[in-house]
Amino acid sequence: MEEFEKKLEDKQFSKKIISQLSLIGGRNLAEIGKSILAHLMTNKLAMKYNWTGQKDKSQFKELTSLNKLILAAVWKNRQWLMAQTLILAHIYPIQGPYVAHEEPIRFP
Repeated sequence: MEEFEKKLEDKQFSKKIISQLSLIGGRNLAEIGKSILAHLMTNKLAMKYNWTGQKDKSQFKELTSLNKLILAAVWKNRQWLMAQTLILAHIYPIQGPYVAHEEPIRFP
């Protein structure tokens, strides 16, 4: 997994992987994220990790490049993109930026 982390530092490689992973679907964001993770790790490998590294497991939170990759792929996912579009087109103009932020929300 550490080798893959190092490979992800190459921006061209990361962009290619993000584009491929963003095509993976699901019924909701959590399912999309799980499906992406299932494409990246076998069950055997995944069993060696948890977020904080408790119970003699490795810390998943330390895999920062992988975490960024997963978030970018979910963010770029077409189904999530439709949800973003709905939020920006219908909800945001009604409530305006003053509800939670003083400046408009910027999506990556």
